[in-house]
Amino acid sequence: MVYDLALKCYYFAIWVASFFNRKAAQWIQGRKSAKQHILQQLDLNKPVVWVHCASLGEFEQGRPIIEQIKEQYPPYQILLTFFSPSGYEIRKDYDQADVVTYLPVDSKQNAAWLVKEIPVKLAVFVKYDLWYHYLNALQNAEIPTILVAALFRADQFYFKSYGRFMLKKIQGLSKIYVQNDSVKALLKQHGINDAITAGDPRVDRVFTIRRKASKYPLIESFIGQQNVFIIGSSWQEDEAILLPYINEQPAAFKYIIAPHQISEQKIKAIENQLSTPHLRYSNLENSNLKAINVLIIDNIGMLASLYQYADVVYIGGAFRTGLHNTLEPATFGVPILFGPKYHKFVEAQTLVNTEGAFSVTTIAELKKVMLDLSDEGKRKQAGDKTEAYILENRGSTEKIMADVAFYLRID
Repeated sequence: MVYDLALKCYYFAIWVASFFNRKAAQWIQGRKSAKQHILQQLDLNKPVVWVHCASLGEFEQGRPIIEQIKEQYPPYQILLTFFSPSGYEIRKDYDQADVVTYLPVDSKQNAAWLVKEIPVKLAVFVKYDLWYHYLNALQNAEIPTILVAALFRADQFYFKSYGRFMLKKIQGLSKIYVQNDSVKALLKQHGINDAITAGDPRVDRVFTIRRKASKYPLIESFIGQQNVFIIGSSWQEDEAILLPYINEQPAAFKYIIAPHQISEQKIKAIENQLSTPHLRYSNLENSNLKAINVLIIDNIGMLASLYQYADVVYIGGAFRTGLHNTLEPATFGVPILFGPKYHKFVEAQTLVNTEGAFSVTTIAELKKVMLDLSDEGKRKQAGDKTEAYILENRGSTEKIMADVAFYLRID
């Protein structure tokens, strides 16, 4: 089968890369012990819900479902698998799952092993990370399998002549919950007539963050009465236009920078490019906060709550191919900026179309947008649009859980 040959070539390429690349090494090493880890951590006499995510973003979409299952159906264990190290390494200690591990490579043998050895009563795939042998084994064993937060594009291989073998597996899913009606229409063109438009469960997640956001007295003291520009999950390409702007406009805002990476090397690189007074969060206590214009967050875990303090937010990643989470700031009703490569992200497209978010490519474009947003009325107008998106798209988790209740009924 060509599919199996392609997977073997892919695995071999990652194995070669593992000698030079840390993530590739984690990908290989993590899968060596995945089966053993599953068998050691699960009670094989109790039922299991298996949730699979490609990476961290998909995990955030599946997370509300996991937590609702854990709360409403305590007899069920949660097996959470990841394809990517960037998801597994950050969430390997996630306490709502009984087991967190890498997904063993998609093969006929591995899929048969999972279905035979693990008492899976429901399988949940998130967004798009679908694997032929696992789907085939689940469907042959008549195990309910659902896809949540689904997004498909017309140019994906599923809808080409050479992808029909996968399309048949998608057609065999028990339920498909898509993020919007255009995806539902696309699936209908390919023989899937019962997809359900349920939106994105991340919206429910970020709305919960809004209600439970942590307070940071030191941050509040740093801000004082000034407006705040928060830069979240920035990469070097984002910083290339943001840091010169900050240097030119040091008094326009209090700036908070939370880079995507927080290594010492990365933090120093940012510091070396700033000509205005700045400080790391870890050094904030007992400092002269009034003299500091820029605060650099040098830890993980604060960013989602920090957005409550923002008047304007920039989200990084869209100069590459992976725009980071725009829903987290949107839930606080603030204007959002990001780079040019955002078109694969439905929420980002929608927010740009409604003028709640703005894409910038150059320093000149950044200055123009920020000049417009210096007007309080325009900031509020844009922020109202981002908040409206959250309020209008809540409820995905509830729609999905209505059917999960059917699959997890206990006799």
